Amino acid sequence: MAADGTLLILDQHAAHERVRLEQLTAQLQARIAASSVGNNNDSGTGGRESSGGGGGGSSNGPAAEVLGCQQLPKPLQLQLATMEAATLVRHKKLISAWGWRLRPVGGVRTIKHKAGDAVGGAAACGGGGGNTSTWLGVLDGGAEEEEGAAPLGPLQHVVSGEEATQLLAGVPCVYGTLLSNPTDLRVYLHQLHETGGAALLPPAVLRVLRSKACRSAVMFGDQLAPEECVLLLGQLRRTALWTQCAHGRPTVAPLVHVPTLR
Repeated sequence: MAADGTLLILDQHAAHERVRLEQLTAQLQARIAASSVGNNNDSGTGGRESSGGGGGGSSNGPAAEVLGCQQLPKPLQLQLATMEAATLVRHKKLISAWGWRLRPVGGVRTIKHKAGDAVGGAAACGGGGGNTSTWLGVLDGGAEEEEGAAPLGPLQHVVSGEEATQLLAGVPCVYGTLLSNPTDLRVYLHQLHETGGAALLPPAVLRVLRSKACRSAVMFGDQLAPEECVLLLGQLRRTALWTQCAHGRPTVAPLVHVPTLR
């Protein structure tokens, strides 16, 4: 019953889907926060890692219960656009915390330029790519700044065409689902660029969470005991967006305005 006396009908599947989505999201965000702290304390790779099969299916085991990193049996070579490569440099810790593992082909040396200079030129590529603990760290370890040069912003690392070529060696495993499609990473890079690095879920991760929430929610025809209905209503009331399911459909609909019947 709404405050104005409107009797509402509840879609139990949509309501429980919303509850499950926010529960799964909270668990995942707690894991990311812990992983980010770990990255600040060392050069770690963020998240729990496992090796073995690639593909786009599911991965089992405790390391994949919430968030992990699945090492690919054969790294995929990606050619990043300049914006994508610069975004990777700027937000490498967050990208690593989500479970993507990349290393530049041939290593990276950054070039720093004076204020007003055109961004361009090619950076020299070094030898080997280093070990996994320094794959992302090498991206922002540039040369010394020139004397008198203006302070540099995060996007003023110049990335050449060769340096924009990355090897994708590990992908996120979110609740047992591998995000092995390189497009998932590219979409996230664009999101980070467009939002200035806002702490939003990667679109691919949100897609997995919506699917998991839907599959784990009660179905429309399932019979619920009165106490289960009360519990569900209480859980829905505590969600941040109780009016919508995980896919944006309404959880409740007005049935009748009771005062008009009197």
